[in-house]
Amino acid sequence: MGKRARPAPLLCALAALLAGPSAAAEIRPDREAVLDQAVFASALAALRDRHIEQLVPAQRMAAGLKGLAVADPSITVVIAPDRLELGLDSTSRTILPAPRPADAEAWGRTGAAALNAATAASPRLARLKPAQRRGLVLDEMASGLDPYSRFVPLAEASAQRRQRLGSGTLGLSLEPEGNGARVGALVPEGPAWRAGLALGDKVIEIDGRPTAGLALEELEAALAGASGTAARLVVQRRAAPAESLLLVRAPDLPPTASLSWHQGWPVIAVSGFSRETGEIVGRLVAGLAARQPAPTGLILDLRGNRGGLLQQAVAVSDVFLADGEVVAARGRHPDASRSYLAGGADLAEGMAIVVLVDGATASAAEAVAAALQELGRAVVVGSATRGKGLIQYVHPLPDGSELHITWARLLGPRGGSIQGRGVMPELCTSRGEAAAREEAGRLISASHDARAGFAPAAASEAGGRSACPAAEGGALDITAALWLLRRSLAEAPAPPGEAAR
Repeated sequence: MGKRARPAPLLCALAALLAGPSAAAEIRPDREAVLDQAVFASALAALRDRHIEQLVPAQRMAAGLKGLAVADPSITVVIAPDRLELGLDSTSRTILPAPRPADAEAWGRTGAAALNAATAASPRLARLKPAQRRGLVLDEMASGLDPYSRFVPLAEASAQRRQRLGSGTLGLSLEPEGNGARVGALVPEGPAWRAGLALGDKVIEIDGRPTAGLALEELEAALAGASGTAARLVVQRRAAPAESLLLVRAPDLPPTASLSWHQGWPVIAVSGFSRETGEIVGRLVAGLAARQPAPTGLILDLRGNRGGLLQQAVAVSDVFLADGEVVAARGRHPDASRSYLAGGADLAEGMAIVVLVDGATASAAEAVAAALQELGRAVVVGSATRGKGLIQYVHPLPDGSELHITWARLLGPRGGSIQGRGVMPELCTSRGEAAAREEAGRLISASHDARAGFAPAAASEAGGRSACPAAEGGALDITAALWLLRRSLAEAPAPPGEAAR
């Protein structure tokens, strides 16, 4: 007699997991299997509905299960119109009925059943934690769709959420003093500043805890907390009676915009786009415009800026624009497609703008550069930018991990896609000083009076990105910007190193 084939492992358990309530009553899937099912179904539905390209849950689940081979190369997965076959070793396999291709919920159950079977048959998989096994599937499920869609494990997702939300701050520092503490520093526009606290005011209690006898480290710990949480302070301002104040902690995010001066010209550097970037840039620009005399131009430095919140990039563009479409996003999902319009006043009051970019300028920062360039508000100086014009949607999964799903393309005001193309500067510095001087002369001859801003020439498309290779920003960028702002090569200082020759 021939050798009898070994029955598929866990076939009864798989039938219970895939079948209705009566079968499940006999063999109930464990808690992790239920979580596997919920996570897979959520991921498949998000990819089906939100990815920029049409995706089929059946294909993504089969692709995800192939990720198990990373832990155990003997595992194979084959999908057919009516079934999914999971090879567990050379002598056995599990065959699962295939649901309708677009049914994310049903394919979530099928994926969980297949993972259960593979875990029971593979000692290598069984040694992994449940979250690690799920991660193998999810990582492969999101792999290869585009350059930026990806699975983010729980620990990394939690860290990124904390970074996006920020820790909280009350916007003040305390110093121990006698029988309490006094305000030693205040953050402008912070919660304590807005509540009217001043340097030297006494803080008697923090959330009912007296400050008397607390060391500096204990005072700092008492003030600390998560963004959005409240703290009650009992304070005494000068000779006034003590009063109770309820302060809500604001996000303690690193500053993303700063103002400096270079040879008499203002430089606003924007390193990223967090929830307050637009407001900060607006205040800085309005302050410059209010100076007597106001500068005739400024430099907006976006070199090394890898992006951030698109709405804040629009807000920064809006600081310099009175109207016009700043950027558009286009995707399959209804919420992915929208146009972002500028409105209100040009806070820079027409002063000339030079935008600095380099090969690390990406995403939302490229949207700002493209908007100001294409709407004729600024001249762009530097090198070709990165060309990341795809927007990711962050989809939380039931186990705390995340999928980052590409769901829209960024389009500049003229309708061109930023993805792969980036922003081409009108004055290229990555080809060296001589070429930069020649282009500066051409732009200067074509520009209007400084108070009316530049009349930028269109960035050359000849040769594509190779005409101005992406490069790291350097000192020549600022020097070239000053050539333009001063309107004359004769007035420009010698480029770096020239005086030594």
